Amino acid sequence: MSEKGGQETIERIDEFIAGQAPLAFLNDFDAALQGREERLPDRASESVAELAWLLYDLARNHLYMLRVGNLKLVQIAKGIRWAIEAGNPTVQISLVRSLLEHTAALSFQFEKLSGIQDDLSRQADVEKLKSALARHQTVLNRIYFNQVALRAEREEKHFHVNDFRKSLRKDYPDEERAYDELCEFVHPNCGSNYLVSSGVLGSGILDRPHSDYAAEIEAAGACARKCLELADRYEKAASVLLIKLDSRIEIAGTPGARTTTIFSEKGLSHTGDGSSKENAICFSKSRTHIEAVEMIGRFVASQGMDFRGRSIAGLEKGFLFETVHTDRGLLWFKTKTDW
Repeated sequence: MSEKGGQETIERIDEFIAGQAPLAFLNDFDAALQGREERLPDRASESVAELAWLLYDLARNHLYMLRVGNLKLVQIAKGIRWAIEAGNPTVQISLVRSLLEHTAALSFQFEKLSGIQDDLSRQADVEKLKSALARHQTVLNRIYFNQVALRAEREEKHFHVNDFRKSLRKDYPDEERAYDELCEFVHPNCGSNYLVSSGVLGSGILDRPHSDYAAEIEAAGACARKCLELADRYEKAASVLLIKLDSRIEIAGTPGARTTTIFSEKGLSHTGDGSSKENAICFSKSRTHIEAVEMIGRFVASQGMDFRGRSIAGLEKGFLFETVHTDRGLLWFKTKTDW
């Protein structure tokens, strides 16, 4: 790998590792989620309150898997960093293939998470919703336990790494070529032999310097950088989806909530015209703060405006005031803080 390429990969690895540091509080997972669980209704409650717990369990497990996946990526990335600095292409390329496979698993999980709300919103009654939630939990079980534990204790078919790779390929068009090339240098065949030899059986110089494999190492570095870029993207997008799902959990746990309205999309009825703080737009049908935030985005789009940013303008009398910048100027919004 060129000195520049190696440094770019190290910098990308360091950036990814640093980005995971603020999430260390989740490592004591039970303690981190305790406060959220205390805001849920009694587990023994009937009907919709039970659905709040089923939704929460699904969201909790998805969050857990996201954290597990990213911790694995951190550890693999640390190994790649060491291999670059040690000039060890055999270890580096092997770990980059592992990084790709684990990024693919994260991509697969994100794909499944992305379809949850649409699927659940189509369920007509409590029993169908419970059944759908059970299906989504089964997917997570299969992702977490995969082959060995499933074969020993469960009847579900495990996922293959190619299932994960198919998902990743949607965002990484060159994945198949990159993966095949990495495999060539990982398996005990000519490719991996070449990394410590001349590549010609019975002749040549053995244990050549890593600089002799610059092209192969550069390709691995490019793959590592792409995977970490995508891993960051998946984590951020998945976090948004989990926040939205948490809004549905909150709605499901509200006394008197009906199954049919948990995933309903409320209309944009509102007071105010958004021209000033005094006339800030307030959505009368929003049920949670997160839902009100979603309504802001929908409102801007419904007016044919381009969203260009938002900022918090203050907290006053139980309302959070925000300003939204659009191509037509500034709009004021306010949302309740005590639901």
